[in-house]
Amino acid sequence: MAPTVDYTATSDSAFTNSLEHAYFSSDKPTFFTNIGCPFAQRANLTLLEGNIPFHRVEIDLQNKPKWYNSEVNPRSKVPAFRDLGDEEILIESAILSEYLAEKYATSLIPATPKLRYLGRLLADVQSSAPPIYQLLKIKSDTPEGLAEENAVKAKLLASIKEFTAVLAQGSVEGPFFLGKNVTLPDLITIPILTRTVWLYEYFFGDKLVPDTPEFARFWTWFNALTERPSFKQSFPGVEKLAEGVIKRGFGYVRPGAEKKRQAAVPQAQPAAFAAA
Repeated sequence: MAPTVDYTATSDSAFTNSLEHAYFSSDKPTFFTNIGCPFAQRANLTLLEGNIPFHRVEIDLQNKPKWYNSEVNPRSKVPAFRDLGDEEILIESAILSEYLAEKYATSLIPATPKLRYLGRLLADVQSSAPPIYQLLKIKSDTPEGLAEENAVKAKLLASIKEFTAVLAQGSVEGPFFLGKNVTLPDLITIPILTRTVWLYEYFFGDKLVPDTPEFARFWTWFNALTERPSFKQSFPGVEKLAEGVIKRGFGYVRPGAEKKRQAAVPQAQPAAFAAA
C-alpha cells in the first residue's frame, strides 16, 4: 500500500514561506519525511495510528532540496513537522512521536508511570543494539572478517533476546507490547527492528532470530505490527531498502543468499520483500 504523497521535494525544488505553497498546508499539519527512513517511519506510524490528518512532503535524502537545511531542519534530517497554526518546525523522531501522541492521540501513551518506564526501557534496549548496516558491510572472506561478523551477529541476537524479555514484562500474551492495543513504544521500536530482521534475511539468506520458543513473544509482536495497515503504508519494501544499501556501499549480498531465501519455507513475511 503506497503512501499518499502530497509533494515530493528534490534539489531542484524552489522554496517559499507562503502557507499557500504546496510545501505547507493551510488546513493540516505538514510532515517532512522519507519512505525509506526508519526514524521518519516512527512519526509516520504515530500519525497514522493516531488518525491525525497531515500534509506529507517526501524529501529525497540523496538529492535534498537546497532550502531544507536552512528553512526546515538545520540537522538536515527527517522527520520534521510543522503543526497547524505554529511556525516552529519540530524535529527528532522519538520526541516528535511523543509530542504527536500527547497532543492528538493520548490512547497511544502507556497509562501508568510504570508502563511508561517499561516503554522507555524497551526503546533503550533496541537503540543499544549495533545497527544492521554495521554487520552488512563487514567483509567476511578472511578469518578476521568472519570473526567480526559472528561477533556482531551475536550482539544483535543478544539485544533481541533482551528486547523479548522486556516485551514479556509489558504483556506475556501480547500481541503488542502492552497487550491488545498498539502504544507508542511499539511504534518507536518496530521500524529499526524490521530493518534488522528483514535486511539480515535478504543479505544472508537465513534468519537472525530463530523460530524457537525463546523468541515466540518477539515473533508474535513483530508479525502483529508488520501486518497493520499503518506499517504497510509507511514501509517501502525490503527490495527497495536493499537496493539503497547496496548503492551506497553499506552492505553486500552474501554468496548463496538468494537461493537460501527462495528455498526457505515458510519465509518470514514474504510480502515485505516486495515494494509497497
